[in-house]
Amino acid sequence: MKNSLEIMFPEVAKQWSTHNFPLLPKDVSYGSNKKVWWRGECGHEWQASPHSRTGKNSPGCPYCSGNRVLAGFNDLASRFPEIAAEWSEKNYPLRPDEVTAFSNKKAWWKGKCGHEWYALISSRSDGHGCPYCEDHKLLKGFNDFASQYPQLAKEWSEKNKVGADAVTSSKAGLFWWHCPSCGGEYSAWISSRMDGSRCPYCAGRVVEENLNSLSKTHPAIAAEWNCEKNGTITPDQVSALSKQEYWWKSSCGHEWKAKIYNRTVRKVPCPKCEQEFVYVLPQLLVMLYTGQNHLKVEFDTDDLTGIRMEMYIPELNLAIEERSTDEQNHEQKVKRYICELQDVRYILYKPFKSAEDAAAFIRTILREHHVHIKTTAADDISLCREKYNLLKRRKLR
Repeated sequence: MKNSLEIMFPEVAKQWSTHNFPLLPKDVSYGSNKKVWWRGECGHEWQASPHSRTGKNSPGCPYCSGNRVLAGFNDLASRFPEIAAEWSEKNYPLRPDEVTAFSNKKAWWKGKCGHEWYALISSRSDGHGCPYCEDHKLLKGFNDFASQYPQLAKEWSEKNKVGADAVTSSKAGLFWWHCPSCGGEYSAWISSRMDGSRCPYCAGRVVEENLNSLSKTHPAIAAEWNCEKNGTITPDQVSALSKQEYWWKSSCGHEWKAKIYNRTVRKVPCPKCEQEFVYVLPQLLVMLYTGQNHLKVEFDTDDLTGIRMEMYIPELNLAIEERSTDEQNHEQKVKRYICELQDVRYILYKPFKSAEDAAAFIRTILREHHVHIKTTAADDISLCREKYNLLKRRKLR
């Protein structure tokens, strides 16, 4: 026979099973649809027609290819016993040893978590577990966003077409949020909110004139905006948290350039005014602490040495002055000599760079003389600044 299986497909003919005897490969056409027995190199035996074995997409052994189930070899129970353990009773009478491990049939499953779901057997063998625990499917009360993140869900906006309990926390896409602090509405991914992303208005990333602009949140600072030097940019267009530098002009007449953030958050004032304040702060603090302890203090007095002394506290035998320039060093040497003769401690200090440095120095000196100070340096600086600014405003009137 010219078109016999033996002649046309000798490799396939090698898998001819002895179960077919006395029929031989030379006796059948390669296109025959009659089922015969085959034995593969794997040792498995099965029935199939020569036509199906010689086609372009012949799978070979149906057990090795997973097209037929062979208990103990390619069934789910044998290959993946831990997955077979989640086989649901809903599949009865079908059992996990009656299906292949990578079958494209669907079956019911019940995980250790207690959830039940319907999925492809092959997807389970590929490593997919409970779709609710993995956030692939929604189960209200378990993995919906409102249940998992109740605090963030409170900011879920009414603009969204679905509620916070109708999406999982892994849901992709933009959703609307309502900021409880500023009242602003903005869009953001759920994942970014879970990662700590804040309201863009409160964070200063987006500016809206009537919501978080400098003129809205800090009108007093916005009043010092230097319109002439900042060009077309106005306080309505910038955020109070911006770290961009702009020009300022205060009521004192000074002009300077500074970051908005430094002005609004760090509370950095006009540098020239601050320099003036730091210069007089030692005297203001001495006045504050001596007053709290009912001690007398004399300013710019010459009663002790016959030469003007900046600060003198008689009850403490203490004189304090800023260190003079080189030309005045002789005068201060004379003051020190006279003070030593009268058993008065004479202390000189260099100009301070900051209010904190000035406060630390004065507080240390007075405490060494047993002056009781119960307030914090920050509070005392703030109090002195208020008094200084009040006096300055009165002077400017």
